[in-house]
Amino acid sequence: MKKSLLLLVFMSFFISEIFSQQEKTPMLTSHPKIELGFQGLGVGYEFALGGKTVIDINAGLGGGYTVNNGTVSYEWGFIDPAFYAITEFRYYYNLPKRLAKNRNRGNNAGNYVGAQVKYATREVFNISSNVDLHNTLLTEVHWGIQRNLGKKYIFNLHLGLGYAYDYDQDTGGLYLAIGAKFGYLF
Repeated sequence: MKKSLLLLVFMSFFISEIFSQQEKTPMLTSHPKIELGFQGLGVGYEFALGGKTVIDINAGLGGGYTVNNGTVSYEWGFIDPAFYAITEFRYYYNLPKRLAKNRNRGNNAGNYVGAQVKYATREVFNISSNVDLHNTLLTEVHWGIQRNLGKKYIFNLHLGLGYAYDYDQDTGGLYLAIGAKFGYLF
């Protein structure tokens, strides 16, 4: 629990430093979306906060977690999914460079560093006896990219390091954070 608190304090400092350096000309946009990826199927909204920052909020159904002896396990229960809620902060560091090279910036395309907090529940429907998911809080920092796949579609990939805390077993552990998702903007 102390490690999660320390990570949240670090993320707060990181976010406040980035907000103090915002540009006045917004380069990002806000939009609702539907996403499918490692995390599951959900809906979300990207809120453009300034020239280079976005808050991405998502919720949906998908995989869940357990932590045993410091090892974080992820299980995708198609019949019995977990509910998840994610809040992610992104700082797009290469937008001026993309603009100078006439690269596409639509739909918040670019490279970023981010911090994410995710809460995943136990199985929602309790149908399958072979799925054992726990109430888990995951915090992570990562590097990622978001790219356009046409006017209404996006692809997002991130890699980083995180800490998961399993509330049902009162234990936690580090994990390699890997995320990939496709989104449809509406």
